[in-house]
Amino acid sequence: MTGRGRTSHKTIQETLAHLRSQPCLLNDLILFERLKRWTVDAFWRIHPPDDRTTTFRHLEQLVELGCLGKHAAAGKEGGGSRPAVYYLSALGARVLTHALERAQPVTYVRPDSRTQEAHDLALTELAVDWWLFDPAWQVQTPVSYPRNYALLEPARKYLDELAAWREWQEIGPQWQAAQKEVETLRSRLQSLSWTIGDIEGQWKRCIEREGHSRASAELREEIAELRAQQEQLERFRLPEAEAKLQALPKPPSVHSEPALPWTLQSAYETQVRPGQSPEGWAAALQPDLAQFIPDFHARFQRPGRSDWLVCIEVEARTERRHIADKYRRYAIADRALGQQVLLSLYVVFTSRQVARQALPKHRSVLNGMLREPGLWVYTVSFTDLDHLRTLEGEGTAAELLQKGMQQTWEALLEDGKWKGDLHKAYEQEWEKRERRRRERDRRAYWAARRRG
Repeated sequence: MTGRGRTSHKTIQETLAHLRSQPCLLNDLILFERLKRWTVDAFWRIHPPDDRTTTFRHLEQLVELGCLGKHAAAGKEGGGSRPAVYYLSALGARVLTHALERAQPVTYVRPDSRTQEAHDLALTELAVDWWLFDPAWQVQTPVSYPRNYALLEPARKYLDELAAWREWQEIGPQWQAAQKEVETLRSRLQSLSWTIGDIEGQWKRCIEREGHSRASAELREEIAELRAQQEQLERFRLPEAEAKLQALPKPPSVHSEPALPWTLQSAYETQVRPGQSPEGWAAALQPDLAQFIPDFHARFQRPGRSDWLVCIEVEARTERRHIADKYRRYAIADRALGQQVLLSLYVVFTSRQVARQALPKHRSVLNGMLREPGLWVYTVSFTDLDHLRTLEGEGTAAELLQKGMQQTWEALLEDGKWKGDLHKAYEQEWEKRERRRRERDRRAYWAARRRG
């Protein structure tokens, strides 16, 4: 260690060399890269071949090496009702950064926040009990999205329209000539049909008046000649002209050079370089990537449909500002991801007590967001760890999302206004209608009482 308390490079290399000589210890330390706090019981559950004593001994060895810190067991009168907690130290984080060759340094934790400790232990418990170590799931890794999404789509559309208009400028005379030829042939065919009809009428009257005569023979020859012309048009010339027209690109919807949309005009005026055209500026526009970091997330591809991004948030705090900031980050990301990704959010409270305190605030924040510009209509599901512990057997991530949720908030359009509705998860549709009817009746009753 240096005089200023910073970890020396020599210490990091010596510790890493020692861990590489004992791969089991290094593999145990790697589990602390994303999940920063563990108990002996949680660590033991993911090492089924080992006994609890072996697991404890490995963790203690990592503490002795300085890679882990430790909160000793505590409780009333020293009874140890709260288990010992092992957490990643500064030295352990630097050793992991070198061992895994990470471009970004692995972060360590500060042991002084009990709220953060409850959050991290809940993350570990969820990962162990509900098999969120599956390769499909990511633990506290960033999800990227374009911060300037409001500019990218209009810019792409503008460039597409501009390219289509320029292409039309080149092939427009060809298309117009081909279209004129088709229209001329169709007009000629229609005129022939009318002419043949008139001459056939004259021929029939001539037969009735004079019988077969030289005049009727001339009319018959004229009809035959016109029918030959009609067949030539119908079978050869018109189909060829129509095929030629269809082979040409269709004309664009705009018949004049497209201008920069008003949604881009202000950004163009502030970002334009000297001599840069609107087209050049739009073509040079690149995604300005931002990130948000869910506790757990997985992205599932659905052929023919938008991808499904599932995010699980562990919630240990009850401050309204913290809750509002979380949902606004998700709202911004969801709008930026657009139609390509369907985002679902699942919130797991660290205890039933936290759920009782925080859930009304979550509902209030979500209801308030429905009245803000840029509406975000989505569904959020809630549960707590105390409830999840009551579910029997080892679970899977799918069962966590399908069976473990207790409450669901969703947005409803009622009387032309968006309203939030918090109800029991998987409530039947007829139960929802009946409950909402009773709520409307109750509101109407008390409104009438106040007016009276």
